[in-house]
Amino acid sequence: MSHRQSPPEPFSFADALGEELDEITPLDDKTTVDLKSQRRDTDLLAKQLKRASITQRQENDANPLSLSLRSAVKPDDMLSYKKPGIQEGVFKNLRLAKYPLEGVIDLQRIPLEEARRVLFQKTSDLHQQGVRVVLVKHGRGELSKPIPALLKSYVYQWCQELEWVIALHSAQRQHGSFSASYVLLKKHSDQKQMNRERLFKRGK
Repeated sequence: MSHRQSPPEPFSFADALGEELDEITPLDDKTTVDLKSQRRDTDLLAKQLKRASITQRQENDANPLSLSLRSAVKPDDMLSYKKPGIQEGVFKNLRLAKYPLEGVIDLQRIPLEEARRVLFQKTSDLHQQGVRVVLVKHGRGELSKPIPALLKSYVYQWCQELEWVIALHSAQRQHGSFSASYVLLKKHSDQKQMNRERLFKRGK
C-alpha cells in the first residue's frame, strides 16, 4: 500500500536566507526619512561645490577669448577688420605696412589653448607698453585639423574680441602674406608720456 506524499511547502525568500533573516532589522519610517534627508544634503553639497569650482576657474581665467569658433576662414583668405570710427587713412596705412612693426607674436606650431593664452597676454602687455602695431604670425593652416586654417580662423575671431585691438589686416608679402596679420592696438591712456620717454631714450 503506497502512501500519498504531501505536496512540498512553498519555497520562500525567507527559506533561502535561513536563520540570517532573523538578524535583519527592518528600517522604520524615521530611518527612511533620515536617509532621504542625507541624500538631499549630499546632492546639495555636490551642486554647491560644482558652482564654486566653476566660479573659481572663471576668476582665475580673465581671458575672454572664446574657444567656440563661430565661423571659419580659408587658408588663402585675406583678413580685414576695423572697429567703427577707425579712419580710412589709418586703416590703409596699416594694410600697406606704412607703420613700423613694434612687436611680433608667433603663434605657429603651438597648441590652440596655448595660442589663446599667448595672444591675450602678449597683446595686453604690448598695449600696456604703448605699442601700436604688431605682426601676428598664425600660418595659413592648409593641413590643420579638424579644418583648414583653424588657427588663422581663431586669431581673426579673437582679435575682434579683444577690446584693445582696433584693426587687423593680412600682411604684405615681405611679412608673410596670408600667413600673418598686422594688428593695430588702440592708444594707451598714457600714450603721450610713453612716446616722450621713447624719444628721450633714442636721443641718448
